[in-house]
Amino acid sequence: MPRPLTSREKRTLRIGGIAIGVYLLVFYGSKGWTWLEAKRAECAQVALEAEKIKLEILREEVKARRLKTLKETSRIRLEGLREDTVVGEARGAIQGAAQAAGFQIASSRESPGRGAGKELATFQLEGLGPPGSALLFLHKLRSIGYPIVIDRLQFQAAGEGKEPGKVRLSLTAVVLGFKEWKSPEKSGV
Repeated sequence: MPRPLTSREKRTLRIGGIAIGVYLLVFYGSKGWTWLEAKRAECAQVALEAEKIKLEILREEVKARRLKTLKETSRIRLEGLREDTVVGEARGAIQGAAQAAGFQIASSRESPGRGAGKELATFQLEGLGPPGSALLFLHKLRSIGYPIVIDRLQFQAAGEGKEPGKVRLSLTAVVLGFKEWKSPEKSGV
C-alpha cells in the first residue's frame, strides 16, 4: 500500500498541475485562437463574395428591366428582322409613321450607309404639314421598330401665303446595323 502524501507534496502537485494546465492553455489556446481567427476571416471573405454576387444579380435584374422597358417603348423585334430587308421595311415604316401622324412626305431619297457596316442606309426626307403633325411624326419614329437614328433635322416655315400654318421638315435618318443597335448606349433612340 502506498504511503499517504504529505501536505507539502500535495501542494507541489497542485502547483505543477496548474503550471502544466496554464502551459497547455497558452500553447494550444494560441493555436486554437489562430485557427478560429482564420475561420472568421474565411467566413468574412465568403460573406463579401456573396454580397458581390448579390450586387451583380441586382445589376442584371436592372438591365433586364431596362431591356424590357426599351423593348416595350420602342417596339423592336430583332428576331423578326433580317439585315438584307431591314432598309426597305424601315422605309415603309417611316412612311407609315408619317401617314399616321398626318404629315405629308414630299420627297425621299435613299443612299447606302457611310460607315463600314455600322450604317446600312441613309434616308433624306422632306415633308410638309402642321407643326403638331411634324412633331408627332418625329415622336412616332422612336417606336416604329427599326434601328433608326436621326442624323440631321431642320424645321422652317412653309412660306408666306403658300401654306399658312404649316412647316417644312428636312430630315436625315440613318438605319443602323444590328450590332450597333443592340447597345442601348449607342442607339440614340
